[in-house]
This record gives sequence, structure tokens and C-alpha cells, in this order.
Amino acid sequence: MFVPLRTSLKFSKIIGAVLVCIGILIGYPALEVVLDPNATVVVNGLARQDMEAKIFALLIPILLIVVGVVLSLSKGNAISSFNKLRDEIYSGIFGK
Repeated sequence: MFVPLRTSLKFSKIIGAVLVCIGILIGYPALEVVLDPNATVVVNGLARQDMEAKIFALLIPILLIVVGVVLSLSKGNAISSFNKLRDEIYSGIFGK
């Protein structure tokens, strides 16, 4: 399961950019819902107008943006150490 560092670095930057784009596309309407006092958010089939439900709807896009930025700005040595850690965990679980 070894992937060259250059490939995994490019892949992480592409995934990071995609996550940032998705977070922005989902986050803009969620931000409008948070700022509108009459807007409703459907949670578990119930239409709710309380601020907790609205902020929870905004947390998911914020999380996507943060993860995307971290992946986009990650350096090669961080990716390499993550790959080594992943390989150690896999070998511990599945053996060699």
C-alpha cells in the first residue's frame, strides 16, 4: 500500500481544495440560515428555529473548510510521517 510521496502530496492538496470548495458551497446557505431569525432547520424530521440547530448546520461546512485548508497546506514530511504511522497500524492489525 505504499504510495510515492509526490503522488500522495498532490492527492492531499487536490482533496483539500475540493473540501474547501464544498465547505464554501454548503456554508454560504447555512450562514444565511443562522443570520435569518425566521429560518427553520430540519433535524431528525422536525423543523426547528432554535439557534443550536442552526449553528450545528453551520459547523459541518466549517469543519470541511478547516480540514481542507489543513490538507492543502500540509508539507511532504507530515504526509510521510502519516503514511508511516498508517502502515504501522495496518501491520499491527492485519500482520505481515
